[in-house]
Amino acid sequence: MLVQSAASALNLFASETPQAGGVRNRSKVALIHGEDRRKNIRLALESIDSDVQAGLKRKRYVVIKPNNVTAHRQLGVTHVDALNGILDYLEPRFHGPVMIAESSAEDTFDAFENFKYNQLPKERRAQQISLVDLNRSGKYDVVQLLDYDLHSVMARLGAPLVDPDAYVICSAMLKTHNTVVATMSIKNMVLGAPLRSAPGATEWNDKRKYHVGLRQTHYNMLVTAEKMKPFFGVAVLDGYEGMEGDGPTQGTPVESRVAIASTDFLAADRVGLEVMGINPDWVGYLNYCSQVGIGQFDLAKIDVTGATIASMQKKYKLHDDINRELEWMGPLKELPPRVGKITRAQRSIPGIEFRGFPCWMPGSYLPWRAFASSASNSLRGIFSFSGWASIQLAKASYFFAFHPPSNSAPFLPSRFNSKLKSSVSAVNSAWLTASSARMAGTNSTPSGLASTRSPGRTTARPIRIGALIEVSSMSAHAEGS
Repeated sequence: MLVQSAASALNLFASETPQAGGVRNRSKVALIHGEDRRKNIRLALESIDSDVQAGLKRKRYVVIKPNNVTAHRQLGVTHVDALNGILDYLEPRFHGPVMIAESSAEDTFDAFENFKYNQLPKERRAQQISLVDLNRSGKYDVVQLLDYDLHSVMARLGAPLVDPDAYVICSAMLKTHNTVVATMSIKNMVLGAPLRSAPGATEWNDKRKYHVGLRQTHYNMLVTAEKMKPFFGVAVLDGYEGMEGDGPTQGTPVESRVAIASTDFLAADRVGLEVMGINPDWVGYLNYCSQVGIGQFDLAKIDVTGATIASMQKKYKLHDDINRELEWMGPLKELPPRVGKITRAQRSIPGIEFRGFPCWMPGSYLPWRAFASSASNSLRGIFSFSGWASIQLAKASYFFAFHPPSNSAPFLPSRFNSKLKSSVSAVNSAWLTASSARMAGTNSTPSGLASTRSPGRTTARPIRIGALIEVSSMSAHAEGS
């Protein structure tokens, strides 16, 4: 009974605790299916009309942000019929000016012309439509990102997209992507907002500051989404003809025949992933956005109106580099050095001289008894030339921040008294193994460690006691036995 009461109390507490960023409420997403792209877009917006009008009525003008990642291939770009669908919805509801603004990866005005956006101001004069190349306008706000070396760098974002007087409508598509798995509304905003040089000017490109490493890309997208979130109006995803494979520009079409709309950009993208049949755990930047409360990513807390997800779902083919794209999920393979209690020491051990690369060792001492248990458990493996045991012992020695005293000479079994070949890291590991075994109290006569010297390229491999070890850029000398 006591356990049940405690569980009930915990459940009550959890239900009253808001998620990260204060996201507690359910989100509404419209999912419309039909054979008319323009009509699908309008109906999707009408399905969430009250949500849109709540924000729209307080704004002075509307900014529609299309996706013009290229100026030459229609499949990768917001279709003019999608823009017309948005304008059809706005026409009876908003009487201020409408700006179609983009910072294309190519020449924005070329894209506007090639995809017939330039006809909209004439066709819809009453809506006061203007076409703006954010790159040429030169007005911007800034956001701080991380570069490849994890240094802080500044990126410039097109000012109208972060203007509190503007109601921002994102007009994006359903596409797979060659770096971040999938691109929809949030990706369209955070990578469409950074500016680049205008045609004819000295070249620079703040979009490239996002493509500086797989992990940094996802993180920088999160930082930019946080910056832009207060200015998000409504997300519109045109899935009439999606893109699979080599997205975001060179993929192949998928006839999904849907439109998605929501004032919660993250929820819209979550439904978009379901329609594309993509595992939501694979898209790093969207998971990060969920963690900081930019929107609702839990499908169980998203109310989908219109068609059902199950009836609309198609399995989009992902980019051929999908395995590399997913590496953001795993551990870092290269870690920066630990600092604070790390000292850079080039060890001088009786009988052994280390030259070339220094050893990086912890800077504190522990009595040998703190290490004896780990050492004694692995001694049999060491003397039977067990590579696994030696590696674990070396790792344990490093973990316990252990230094052998200066009077403890390292030793190796007699079978190890041959020419050795190893990388620097392997020799350091062998030294840790032998010295640690010595401190564990084992009585054994050390054999000489043969002089080794090998020019050429170092190849780092795990240490295997008894195997040949290759040393380059460093030599080890042993005297006596």
